[in-house]
Amino acid sequence: MGISRLPIFKNQLFDPLNLANDDTFPVYREAELKHGRVAMLATLGMALPDFFRSSLVPSDVYLSRSLELRFEDVPCGLHAIAAVPREGWLQIILAIGFVDLFVLVQEDINDMPGDYGVGYLGLRDKARHESELEAEIEVGRIAMVAFVVQVVQEVWTGETVAEFWSSIVP
Repeated sequence: MGISRLPIFKNQLFDPLNLANDDTFPVYREAELKHGRVAMLATLGMALPDFFRSSLVPSDVYLSRSLELRFEDVPCGLHAIAAVPREGWLQIILAIGFVDLFVLVQEDINDMPGDYGVGYLGLRDKARHESELEAEIEVGRIAMVAFVVQVVQEVWTGETVAEFWSSIVP
């Protein structure tokens, strides 16, 4: 049985370069889910700090005490990349790597890719969870496109997402 006919994967398989096979498809699907989840958070992260920074982060919280860098000193949007010190990026990458390698691990290879056996609030309904993972794939794809659009918009206009929308919507 080919991977496009497996009943668990109801989404139409899109593989124009024929890279996936029965062995690699679950790995690619799990990567797609992870990228979608990151894109969903990144899409929110490009917009929300401009709106809620002053109410969520107190002004006396330091990002780096040795560099006298406060959270309020870090600009929003793509300019934040250059403002965070290298050591901060190293900590972020190590934390993400730890979670990816040791926490979010597929325990049962027969489960749908991206199903880490955790459930939602300890509740586990296998059929419902698999349908939610399928919906999450679609939402993740939209979020990946949305994040790229946000980055292009900021590079093109020089305004963060919030600044751009604030100038359009009064």
